[in-house]
Amino acid sequence: MVTATSLAVAELSLRPRLASRDQERPVLADGFSCRLQVEHLDRRARPLHLAELLEAHLPDRGPGTGPDDRADQAGQEGQAEPAGEAGTPSKSPAAERTSRNRS
Repeated sequence: MVTATSLAVAELSLRPRLASRDQERPVLADGFSCRLQVEHLDRRARPLHLAELLEAHLPDRGPGTGPDDRADQAGQEGQAEPAGEAGTPSKSPAAERTSRNRS
């Protein structure tokens, strides 16, 4: 909810800047209350968090590069290696070298 005090403060700087801005120019508002105030003062403005603006300007890197995909990959990296011959766990290259050197 926008109070009389926040409206009075907005009149000093925010409202004039919103009114004079190019409509194509993004409005950054990282905080929840800041977003609400911008939306209240200018119904046409869609305030963005800085992360949203940056994400919108990243090159499209295709599937498998989003935050959900990276979390899935991180979970898979922690899984055990596939079984080797006859169902025995496969050894890491370092473990194989060590066992060969002992023979």
